[in-house]
Amino acid sequence: MEKEDRSSRIVRFGYPLLGALLVALYARTAAMGPTFSDGPEIVTGVVTLGVIHPTGYPLFTLVAHAFVKLLPLDVQPCVKVSLFNGLCAAAAAVFTAHVTRSVALLVKPGPGSERQGRPGADIAGVASGMLLGTSPLVWEQVRIPEVYPFHLFLTAWALYSIVRFEVTRKAWFLVMGGLAIGLGLAHHVTMVYMLPAGVIYTLLREPGIVYGPFAWPVVRGARLVKKGLWPRVAVDRAWVFPAVLLVGVLPAGFYYYLIWANAHTTGLTWGGVHDWDSVVFHATGRQYARFMEAKALSHYLPRIARIPDAFDKQFLAVGTVLVFPGLVAAFRRAWRAAVLLVLVFALFVFHGVYYSVGDWQAYWLPAVMAAAAFVGVGLDAALRFAAGQAEEKRLFRVLAASSAICLVASISVLAYSQANRRMPRELSRAAVPAFVVPLAVLALVGGGLAYEVRRRKLRGESLGRFTPGPLVFPAIVLGSAVIPSLPAVMVRALDMDSRQVIGDSYGREIMESVPPGSMVLVQGDGYLFTLWYQSHVMNRGIDAAILDVGTLGAQWYKKYLTSHYPAPCDPLAPEFVADPAAYQDKCGSFRKRIDLGATQGWITTGERRTKILTAGERQKGTAISREEIRRSTGRVPRLPRTDVRCDGGEFRRTHARECRCWYDPKRDPTYSEDCVFSADEEGMVPRERVELWLQRLVDEHIDERPLFERNLFTHWVGSTSDNPRGWSGPDYQRISGDYALLNRGRANQILYATEVSASAADACKPARAMLDVKRPRGDKRREGRPYRPNEWPVLITASYLTRAPLDGDDFATREFHPGEGVKLLVDWFEKFRYAPLAPGKKGSPIRHGVRVCIHDGAGQLAGSATMVSGDRRDVTFKLPETAPEGEYHVAACTVGEVGDKGEFPEDMRCERLILEYPFTVTAKK
Repeated sequence: MEKEDRSSRIVRFGYPLLGALLVALYARTAAMGPTFSDGPEIVTGVVTLGVIHPTGYPLFTLVAHAFVKLLPLDVQPCVKVSLFNGLCAAAAAVFTAHVTRSVALLVKPGPGSERQGRPGADIAGVASGMLLGTSPLVWEQVRIPEVYPFHLFLTAWALYSIVRFEVTRKAWFLVMGGLAIGLGLAHHVTMVYMLPAGVIYTLLREPGIVYGPFAWPVVRGARLVKKGLWPRVAVDRAWVFPAVLLVGVLPAGFYYYLIWANAHTTGLTWGGVHDWDSVVFHATGRQYARFMEAKALSHYLPRIARIPDAFDKQFLAVGTVLVFPGLVAAFRRAWRAAVLLVLVFALFVFHGVYYSVGDWQAYWLPAVMAAAAFVGVGLDAALRFAAGQAEEKRLFRVLAASSAICLVASISVLAYSQANRRMPRELSRAAVPAFVVPLAVLALVGGGLAYEVRRRKLRGESLGRFTPGPLVFPAIVLGSAVIPSLPAVMVRALDMDSRQVIGDSYGREIMESVPPGSMVLVQGDGYLFTLWYQSHVMNRGIDAAILDVGTLGAQWYKKYLTSHYPAPCDPLAPEFVADPAAYQDKCGSFRKRIDLGATQGWITTGERRTKILTAGERQKGTAISREEIRRSTGRVPRLPRTDVRCDGGEFRRTHARECRCWYDPKRDPTYSEDCVFSADEEGMVPRERVELWLQRLVDEHIDERPLFERNLFTHWVGSTSDNPRGWSGPDYQRISGDYALLNRGRANQILYATEVSASAADACKPARAMLDVKRPRGDKRREGRPYRPNEWPVLITASYLTRAPLDGDDFATREFHPGEGVKLLVDWFEKFRYAPLAPGKKGSPIRHGVRVCIHDGAGQLAGSATMVSGDRRDVTFKLPETAPEGEYHVAACTVGEVGDKGEFPEDMRCERLILEYPFTVTAKK
């Protein structure tokens, strides 16, 4: 007769309550807008039923789309997806609670002939579920719209099913586990690691299930000849393995969704998935194969070294202490289930370590789940040990345990506050006198009392009437496990709740301010995905083209640009400028544009020019290089990264890449598009692929439409190993000297250098009109021109306005009321000169004097201030209570270098305009 698991009240009511509490916690701390992550792109795919980046996540897309459509809440779609993730993570925590309880009951069954449960095992399940649900790694993925919580849910479901088979031996639990794994493979390919874990467990528990389908025909045939032959060969459950395979394979059909979506969506068509070959390519993540290439052991050692610290961060010291008795207890009495959990832990940790991407720790979520189960089993073992103490030993062990607990707590608080800085800064300052010292004193007192009790016991002296009750010791153990987690959860909740969203204000400001027909050149997933979200989901700025410069070479992206920004729908076409209603009627939505079936877009992708320069371009470039050499030192210095052996002709011939920008000062320079003279480096330098694309795009479009950039000409790489220039600073060469960047807030507009110099340079004229952001200058696209060295640093990455004294990106606004303060916050870009021979290649600081002014709706000067580039000081203007309504604007210019002191007269002459954009003043409602 099969044994059943009769749930206790804690399981029937406590486990659902655990899930409900976690959902409430997740909802309270969810980001209320798009963040700088993969989330906005994922939500864009979910809402528009598009194709998300590899591996596609078809099941998640469909389920999350239904959830977003059916959830009757007036919040952004990205928030709805985060709420869906909250439900998935909460369900995973409940599954983990059941897994922990089942393993604990396998270690020590409940009373009676049936597995009725035990309070210790039930409580251990709640503890492990809460530890998983509130672990930072899980919480951080739930807070934003990501794909990992759904993966964790399916993995937890599969693990629960297999463990339930271990408890009940009911084969349908294995079939349910196969379904969960199959659904997981239709979502996230790392579910594949559950296959070896499940197969190895099954071979250990009941190998006949695995070999049964192959042995069944032979055994059945032999037993027809001789009844009872091979009695030890079990084939009665030969149907289980085929059933598991069937339900596991069927969900693969969800991948057909990618083909359908590629043909029907108005959103993203990542990868151009049009047939089953491209489905396999996309679903297996072949585009990211370089991240799975084997590397030297030194590459993995830093990640391996972070494993203990990472898991200590999830469970604190109490989890570190309890995981070891959990491992011992599980392997002693439930070793097959323990092997399953260890395999889950090891395989997913291995993948996270081996897969060389930035968010590699997110792949550890199933491993965190397995570790949480061991912590719970360890807690149950500790409670059983505490409850099983004989009456005459209770007092000593209560005191000794209390002393040890206080000592561990004191050391932990000291480490968390002073060493790894996991406690809030304010709490860390008071941690030593408020917590460390009192806990240490309690540890000493408890230890002294335990010693005295032990001494009297050995002498046979009476200890008085005081004897702890049977529940005191278990209560102390449980309290020591639970109490530290409560403040940790509160701190994590406050931390999650206080994190800035940024992406919402950034994306909204750009897409609401750029005029129709503009091109927004962008780089980096965070910047790009947020703009896609604003365009496709929030329907903002759909008449401006967003170009991911790094992806321009991909065929699917070229098709996307052509279909979404077709040539017949150029907003700046004369017929549409004269009749905007006609544009809306023909091209007012992405669906209308796609249905046109155009073969050309109204933008080019930087391919008009080839790397074979014309004679005229080469001649112009050579003249520019010769002039720069004459103006600098009379010769081009050999750059440190160029091998000195390049002076030898034979070495140059055999090492063309290393010597590609070698220059012989005895000869005239020969211009090439790949190697140009750099004003800040004073030498011939190579240009990256993105730099070539950028200049071509600017050359081709600057005369016909507004151009904006974010994170391209202002691309900062802090890692010296990843930065081609080998320092912590700007990644690319400055924009060609023919052009300049004018900050328009969250993005910079690309203009001719002459447009921001001379008469336009003065940002503080008594009366001034803004430069026209639209500025289409003509219909003819210019051909490429040689790169011209630029001696002007790019000072501003981005800027934004907030109401004083509010601070931070989330509070950015361009609407103010009379009497309010207008605070300008600037993110400075070039802060130091590039010095090839200096330590860290960081030279003297770049400190320009900056004059900042605001002008009212009539263009009259309404306030002025000064600042120095690189300083963290912000500028605040106070609007008068009588300020008239209307459109104001803020402008800033540089007066040039002012030295380290940063002092300069307020009326010092401006040399270049560097910032200008409008804001509105409206009456308070």
